[in-house]
Amino acid sequence: MSELTEKLSGDLFLSISSKEELLFTENYNVDILAYDQWNGIGTLPEMLAAFVTPNHPEISKVIQIASRILDNWTDNPSLMHIRALIRTG
Repeated sequence: MSELTEKLSGDLFLSISSKEELLFTENYNVDILAYDQWNGIGTLPEMLAAFVTPNHPEISKVIQIASRILDNWTDNPSLMHIRALIRTG
């Protein structure tokens, strides 16, 4: 799915049964968005978590830059150190 470059639309058909008895059935329209197709915080803010990509190669670059900045500010490049400083106030 990470290679998806355009929105895919389709239907999800859900049926729940127990022993031979059909308990529930429903059809849902579903849109699957590409990784860069977010409609914005005003529409579906709960979708923000879907765009978190902690293993993206650019994240390590951001962490390295943040670490250098923290080292200049606090003489400690650790992100855990700044977290401790924030907690102690």
